[in-house]
Amino acid sequence: MSLKRFIVMIAAMAALAGCASMRDTAEDHERARRLAAQIDELLASAYTVAKDDPESALGMYRHIAALDPSRWEANFNAGLVYMKRGDREKAEKELYEAHERKSPADKAASALGLLYHSAGKTGKAINVLESALSNGRTAPALINLAYLKQSAGKTDEAAKLYMEAEALDPVNPIIHYNLGLLFYKTGQYEKSASRFEKTIAAGKKDEATIEAHAQSLIKLRKYEEALAALKQLNQLDPAVAAPYKNMGIIYEVFFGDYANAEKNYTGFLNKSKDKHPDVEAWTEVVKAKAGHATSDAAGGAPGKGAQ
Repeated sequence: MSLKRFIVMIAAMAALAGCASMRDTAEDHERARRLAAQIDELLASAYTVAKDDPESALGMYRHIAALDPSRWEANFNAGLVYMKRGDREKAEKELYEAHERKSPADKAASALGLLYHSAGKTGKAINVLESALSNGRTAPALINLAYLKQSAGKTDEAAKLYMEAEALDPVNPIIHYNLGLLFYKTGQYEKSASRFEKTIAAGKKDEATIEAHAQSLIKLRKYEEALAALKQLNQLDPAVAAPYKNMGIIYEVFFGDYANAEKNYTGFLNKSKDKHPDVEAWTEVVKAKAGHATSDAAGGAPGKGAQ
């Protein structure tokens, strides 16, 4: 065989091998696509049945893990199911597997942190979330770590983490709300009130936020603004009892307006589902004071007796 013919044959064989390789690659891609689609369907089905039939959902998640061990969602969702069932040991195992498989924004690390924190292992929760930051300093991961630091009394470290998260997600109401609580606890009431205002502006207008905002304003002796905040909550949901009690306190203690104090205490008692002997007693006291004030106003200032 001549050298030229040999070279031609080698080239032909290489071309055939290349065609076969391309076919294999295309088939591999198609198999991977079908598997991914199958797993997506299984995940959706498992999520749907998890509430009513958690055991079936767990079986689906085990099947997914066998089909493709790299799909962290199976371990993550299984971990959440076990958490809801109160099985901390199995929840930890599944969530740790998801964490090891680098779940996006380290959702698994956040769930593990919550699991450890709920078990009173805040130090361990902090360690997990701190290690997760090496995969990316995302706003959710920073917020969760900051919350744990705040719970552990490490307020300075928590504040720095919240600030870092704020730079990534400036309109996140949870950041502003948690900073508001942190500043309130450390006696920084101006900063606290400002953060609660930002929380409300970002869309978190619930009872806890508005109550906390009002308490910050009271600390600042901005009683009119505190009343306005509580009235805002009252307008959002007139059925909520708590604002009436706090408005009553402001009227009684800071304004000496016993008639309005009585009105709001009575509103609180009427709307609350529970008995409140203390507020009932306050109501009787301000009612008496209101009657005395009215009597004094009607009779004028007492004159001196005859000498």
